[in-house]
Amino acid sequence: MPGTARRRIVGAPSEKVVGLDRDPTEIAELLVDGGSVVIVGVPGSGKSHLTRAVIAELRRRGVDPVVLRAGQPVPEGLGEHPVPGAPPLVLVVDDAPAVAEAGLEAISRAAYTGSARVLLTADTDPCTQTSGLPPVLAQLWLDGVAVRHDLQLLDDLTADQLISCIVGDDVLDSVTRAVVTQRSAGSRMLLRELALDAAEAQRGGGHDPWESRRARAGSRLADALRTVVDAYDAEQQLALALVGRLDGIEYSTLSRVVRPAVLDALKARRVLRETGPRRLLHATAPIAQEADHRLPPGRVDAVVDELVTRMLTEPGVTPSEPVMLAAAASWHSGRESVPSPGDVDPELRGLVLSTAAAAANTGGRAQLALDYVALGFAVDGHPALNLEASRALARLHEIDEAYAQISRVDASTVPVPELRRLVRWWASMIGWHPAGQTLGDIEAWLAAAGVSDASVQCELEAQRAEEHYLDLDWTGGEQHALRVVEHPEAGTLVRLRAAVVASMCAAQLGRGADGLAMLARAERINRDPVTSRPVSLRTELVLICFQAFTGVVARSVPPHLDARLRYAVGVAAQRKDRSGLALAGIVSGVALGFAAGDDARAELEFGAAIDRIDRIEFAVFRPLVGNLRASALARLGRVADARQVLDEIDIEQLRTHRLFRYSRHIVEYDIAIAAGELGTAEAALVAAETERATGDAAAGPSVTDLKRRESLARTIDNLAPAARADGLASRVLTEREHEIALLVARRLSNKEIAQQLFLSVRTVESHIYAARGKLGAGSRRELGERVREQDARDRAADDRL
Repeated sequence: MPGTARRRIVGAPSEKVVGLDRDPTEIAELLVDGGSVVIVGVPGSGKSHLTRAVIAELRRRGVDPVVLRAGQPVPEGLGEHPVPGAPPLVLVVDDAPAVAEAGLEAISRAAYTGSARVLLTADTDPCTQTSGLPPVLAQLWLDGVAVRHDLQLLDDLTADQLISCIVGDDVLDSVTRAVVTQRSAGSRMLLRELALDAAEAQRGGGHDPWESRRARAGSRLADALRTVVDAYDAEQQLALALVGRLDGIEYSTLSRVVRPAVLDALKARRVLRETGPRRLLHATAPIAQEADHRLPPGRVDAVVDELVTRMLTEPGVTPSEPVMLAAAASWHSGRESVPSPGDVDPELRGLVLSTAAAAANTGGRAQLALDYVALGFAVDGHPALNLEASRALARLHEIDEAYAQISRVDASTVPVPELRRLVRWWASMIGWHPAGQTLGDIEAWLAAAGVSDASVQCELEAQRAEEHYLDLDWTGGEQHALRVVEHPEAGTLVRLRAAVVASMCAAQLGRGADGLAMLARAERINRDPVTSRPVSLRTELVLICFQAFTGVVARSVPPHLDARLRYAVGVAAQRKDRSGLALAGIVSGVALGFAAGDDARAELEFGAAIDRIDRIEFAVFRPLVGNLRASALARLGRVADARQVLDEIDIEQLRTHRLFRYSRHIVEYDIAIAAGELGTAEAALVAAETERATGDAAAGPSVTDLKRRESLARTIDNLAPAARADGLASRVLTEREHEIALLVARRLSNKEIAQQLFLSVRTVESHIYAARGKLGAGSRRELGERVREQDARDRAADDRL
């Protein structure tokens, strides 16, 4: 896989101590100066690691401490009055509570009499935060004989630094780092094993190491999880397992079966996290899985069934999405421990099944979504089921049926909020895979049902703005977008979408300040007036992405984007929001790589993001993300990897939107420059400029295109005359494009060319498309003829020489 071969993965423990709450030099100085120290922290907080660092520092200072291991007796004579003139003993006891009572008494006497300087470590209770030190040793710091150091749970910034120490800076992308941090629940021990596990998975070509797989039995990660979960009692383990099964459950719902004091204690330990005004609970996935594994079989199922039955049968119980998913799963599996679908209120039944189908689609499980839809259709149906059926069918590439699922719905019977969702999905599918459909088909469908709701029409207007933007018609895109932004009945989300389009169009029209002002306005709309937190996580990510893009165009990137991005990625990781994480990967590549001019970071982030774009609504981004990654690889000098990434892009979408063709020409320019093919670079740049001018002649060349033109001119001018002549005379097509074009001239099909050159058919199609664009050939036949004629002229010229 391009981009992974050169990355290192460090397997040995890092000796570097990271964190403001731990300083081995300071602790060593206290011991050398005659003091004693007690280090306390929850299991996995890094006490042993810090202790080893202190021992190393003492030895560097010429002090050789006595290290007492578990089960060893204390040194003979410890606790007696010191011998005059004898150097004081420095005693290190890691895990002091494991020492026998007599030994503890001796250690205490030695500290009080000054015959020994003592370094002790002990666990604190993970929920109550009380020290596990025996009273005789706890009295040391209470009496001022020893200094107590409390090790804190990892904060996100320290966790990120620690990940870099463990696996390096260039292995894990931002999203994976955020997920590893969230899963570690503040435990340094767990963070290390999760980081190494994620790095190993990424080295194997995957970018989703946090998926629900359990730690391999007998692995270091499994041992670390067992150590962490051992610290919780059965009631706490049940709470963890329940939130693991019902991720995102409301605090109020779960507190009906779990004591609030237990939930609060787990929140304090950060193995449970609470988000949003509805107080949704999220568990640290691997810890919750380990807790679930520890409990007796059927224990968690029984409590989940209790919650499901209460929701389905008791009047006035507000439906909880995680409980609805559990109900649908029970129906799907045929379990009889909960009420059957036929015994449930029809409106609630439709809500349960459509919610489950939506969750299955979001998780990439199209067939499961269709199973839920079939359960709903078998009873009475629901408009939301048609939407989810369409999404699932589109994922399975059954495009005609995906469109049919929506068009057969009677729009006049659908509530307006649901209708907006239907129209939004239908329009986004047209942007991704038109299959002969246009926005006019949606308008006709609405008109036939007599629907004229202004908020629904705004969804169509926003899609028109996006289509103009994708076709590089900045003027038209801005006009349509502003109509939505200023419309009094436009919903918040559609107004935000339109504001993003309007801002990008304004920037491309040379009004960068206007574009940034529009994005700032959108950011304010998406802020909660009380908490100042984003209302919509995905909208926040989109805003960060386009603020970075617009900032590059306007030569003024807004401040604090990295901090906002870090927060948004962290929230997506807490919520286990697959779509949010996919979007976060794209945004990280733009904001931290592209906008910052860091090509290595851009390649890392975009490489991971491409693998996560599995949602149809984001599929339109794939060509752009692939192009950005290929450009980063080219600028890093990795031309072969860049070309491989370019070959993997589906050329069907290049035919759909001018923006994709423009972007591809820019990538071809970057690759040609990196390869020293100046003629190819010139042709690619001309093709890009032509696409841009065709889209909106009023826009003029972009700032970045002008820079490329100036850079290319300087490169040519700096060449020696002979080299300049060779460079300008170089073939416009790459060697592979030229080779394939000659086979086209021989009337070989794409499949035959692929077989002859040991390439995929998609790669052959990609090269043919690129060659036609560079030579302006309108068809395969014209391409073959032009290349054959040029070759004949070249041979004739060679003969004359």
